[in-house]
Formats: sequence, structure tokens, C-alpha cells
Amino acid sequence: KSDAISEPYPYTPWTSAEMQTARQDARRIMETPIFSTPSLLGKEKTSTSAAREMLAPVGLDLLAMVGTLVHRFFEMLLDDDGNPDAGWRVRLKAWAESELPAEAGALFAETETVIEHFLNGQLRERWQTITIVGREVPIVVEHPHPSPRVLTGSIDLLYRDASEQWVIADYKTDRAPTGGDGELEEKYRPQGTAYCRAVQRALGLPALPRFELWMIRSDTVLEVNVGA
Repeated sequence: KSDAISEPYPYTPWTSAEMQTARQDARRIMETPIFSTPSLLGKEKTSTSAAREMLAPVGLDLLAMVGTLVHRFFEMLLDDDGNPDAGWRVRLKAWAESELPAEAGALFAETETVIEHFLNGQLRERWQTITIVGREVPIVVEHPHPSPRVLTGSIDLLYRDASEQWVIADYKTDRAPTGGDGELEEKYRPQGTAYCRAVQRALGLPALPRFELWMIRSDTVLEVNVGA
């Protein structure tokens, strides 16, 4: 004798609007990468035209590579006292020639200018007063919103200031946007929040670390509010 349920299984039919919402949610989830990086969070808010305006007059690829070489300088060619490697220009030029041969001259010149801003400015003085805990600190953290994903990346600089507060600094080589500091804060707040939550959880801190953008070109520090 069959044990099949004689009555149909009860369900509540969806309206067409609910079906449309469900399809959109499913599509968004399928299109969301399982693995991402904190620096990509919130990037969809920056239009292509706005990005090009920020990166002018040098090309998009060139400026992106400038940022890469500047990060390498901070990681490999600068000691904890703020002193650069004696041969940093030679190594920088070699990197430029290997990474972007067709535009190596322009890449080297642009990167050298950005680094000189740091070496002759207030950010270097700030560097010399902090207690560096780590550079290019790798993180892997779950980020539940807006869609679940795993974030992997590196924190540029983790340090403690004179008051022993934990601070995360992220080097930026962006040109000043037309929207000013507010635009930068909105752009990088998701990245900073992900970094700060990861460090708080890993170290068991009672509060989130402070998140700073070190704007190398303008020789300034922008503190970004990442919440409590």
C-alpha cells in the first residue's frame, strides 16, 4: 500500500512581484564572487567617468601601477625609522621596466614624484613617531553584507600611536576628487570597516581600531569613521 500523502503539500503561492524579487536576489547572489578583497567593497559606487577624472592626466593602467610600486616601496624599501633603501631609485626603475615596459619612463617618473612627496613631507615625520606592528598584514575574513563572501587582502600598515591606540593606515595615491574628503570617505569606508573588524576580532580588542587614509600626493591623513 502506498504511503504517499493524500493531500497536496500546503504552500502559499508567490505573487508576480515576489517572484521578480526572488529572481533578482538569486541573480545578485550568483553574480557575487565568493572571494573578494576589501579594497573592492563599494567600488561600484564610483562611476567610470568619475574614476577617469580622478586619475587624469595619466592613464588608468599607469596610475594603478604607480600605486602598486608605491606599496612595494613602503613594504620593501623603507625601514621602521622612515629611512629609504640607498638604492631605492634603481630598484624602482627596474620594477617600472619589468611591469610596464612601454611606459617605463613615465611610470618611474610618476612613482618617484609620489615617493618624494612622502620623503619630504609630514607623513614621513608621522611614520617616525609610531610603533609599527605590521606591514602588508594578510587577512581573511567573512563579510556577510550585502551578500556573503570571503574577503582576502593585506593591511598596508598596522601600528600603535603615542596613546597606544591601534590604527590601520591605508596608502592612497589618488588625486584629489572633485567631491573632496567626503567622497573619499564614502569610497573607502567599506574597505576600512572590513579591515578594522578583522583586526578587532583577531586581537580581541574592546573597540575598533582607527582607520586612516594616508594620502601620499597631498601629504595628509584622512581619518575615516568606520562606526563603533
